[in-house]
Amino acid sequence: MKRFKLISIAIFVIFIHFQGFAQISDSITKIKPIKYPKEKFISTGLSYNNVFSFQLDFYSANEAFGHGQLYFLNGYKYGIETTYIKNLIIAPKISYEINAMFLCLRGGIVPYFSNKNFDLRILPEIGFSLYGRANLCYGFNIPINKSIPEISNHKISLIINIKMKWME
Repeated sequence: MKRFKLISIAIFVIFIHFQGFAQISDSITKIKPIKYPKEKFISTGLSYNNVFSFQLDFYSANEAFGHGQLYFLNGYKYGIETTYIKNLIIAPKISYEINAMFLCLRGGIVPYFSNKNFDLRILPEIGFSLYGRANLCYGFNIPINKSIPEISNHKISLIINIKMKWME
């Protein structure tokens, strides 16, 4: 009889335990995902890769606060980089940037045009971020075809992202 009571109590406790999990999982599945607003930024800055370059980008990013109020900012950047060595070099570029409080990761494709020369590079970058508002990054220009030798494989950039409130 004592064994029967113990088995009954154990089955009851297990049943109550799993019933609680079922209620928790039902409430979890009813949570709607949070949609973070798209923010628009103008990014401007200087970069150095054997010569100083000026860059101007349009940055469309998701701005979010994560667990413990961690700040995240990520999205696509479209822009142009320009410099003058012996003649004008123009580089339209597209990249994807991730900022997580003090860390900045960026990857992009940069085609450089100068006179009749065309130089395509893949540019991964890593660096420091100040909540996505200012970035100091180091990048390595991976040449696909290197026809403009004045442009170095190493790049350091200082970028400031300015939120465009007037676009809302």
